[in-house]
Amino acid sequence: MKVSSLVRCALFIALYVAFAILFRFSSGVVPFSFLPFLVIMSGFILSPREAFFSLLGYIFLGLAGFPVFASPPFGGLTYLFNPTFGFLLGFLISAPFLSFIFRRGKIHSLGKMILLSFGAVLLLYLPGLFYLWWSMTFLLGKPLSFYATLQIGFFPFIVFDLLKAGGASFLAFHVLRRLSLF
Repeated sequence: MKVSSLVRCALFIALYVAFAILFRFSSGVVPFSFLPFLVIMSGFILSPREAFFSLLGYIFLGLAGFPVFASPPFGGLTYLFNPTFGFLLGFLISAPFLSFIFRRGKIHSLGKMILLSFGAVLLLYLPGLFYLWWSMTFLLGKPLSFYATLQIGFFPFIVFDLLKAGGASFLAFHVLRRLSLF
């Protein structure tokens, strides 16, 4: 990786940490977080490789024990058993996918960027919801139905996450235009 790529990855890792620490809002099993906003931003601003490695770096920081995650235990290997760990995996998939499609499709309109970001939000929910159901059912011994999983991890958050995605798209569109990147 070039030094400029490493700097962009490090900047986004710092932003993920700052947003997760500064904006922790607990609401039951799944916390309210501004990380989806940054995940969408990273997908538009960073290359697919940079988006992947910035999120991987963030996850490794947390698993190494630094208190950088949005819900307790905030860090350490025990976070692998947290019902919300799947959403981190969703971030790891969603941002590079968004970046790849954005660059490959040569999308230059705000409307298309917003639609693409909505798809990225739904993509991050897939592993998040599956892991939530799996960990609650098999690790914690509290079986959840599909609908109960949606009640805990999807319905309370989807509207806000789509709003965050729209805001991130709007900001990324104007930043990229200002930098003459399209």
